[in-house]
Amino acid sequence: MFTLNLVSAKFMVDVPWAGWFRRTFIRGHDSTPPDYRLRPAAQLLAQGAALVEFAVPLLTWTNQPSCVLFSIVTFMCMHTFIVATLIIDVFCWNFTDAVWYVILFGVHSTGVDWAELSSMDPRLAAWLLCHAAYVAWGHVFPNQVPYVVAHRHAAGNWAQGVLVVKQSAAAKRVPANGVSSHLREGACWARGISG
Repeated sequence: MFTLNLVSAKFMVDVPWAGWFRRTFIRGHDSTPPDYRLRPAAQLLAQGAALVEFAVPLLTWTNQPSCVLFSIVTFMCMHTFIVATLIIDVFCWNFTDAVWYVILFGVHSTGVDWAELSSMDPRLAAWLLCHAAYVAWGHVFPNQVPYVVAHRHAAGNWAQGVLVVKQSAAAKRVPANGVSSHLREGACWARGISG
């Protein structure tokens, strides 16, 4: 997902480095027929990004100012990248997450305040433990816990699906005005709804 976000990002269209990037990470995007399978470099980049996304926040547990600062800067760069490249509505989630990360681990205290853990309200501790258990349950049994509640949306570097459109479908694509002639005429599934 990480690699494909870069391929379709708004700053990867009609720029000199876009072709190099696509050739490096996609087998044959410009061949006939196109081969959109990812190259090993794409897998390496995506796994590296997933490792950074998972491991860098753990540096806040050290309470070492240089480690926490590195974690905050890396985390902010990661969320800036996500907001800049994704074309879906992830702005609110990533912006809020980034702001709270800075406030909690950089402004309020340097890293995790382990001394305050013993004075945590037991009801809050119980709530957090139950939530963690529920999230873990949702990852093991995804059909029993909603996608967002189990925070499975946070595993964005492991692609869960890819949409591929054949070149022969190019005539059916939505034009610049955003309304396809096929949709104006009324698709067969919409005829019963629109009357």
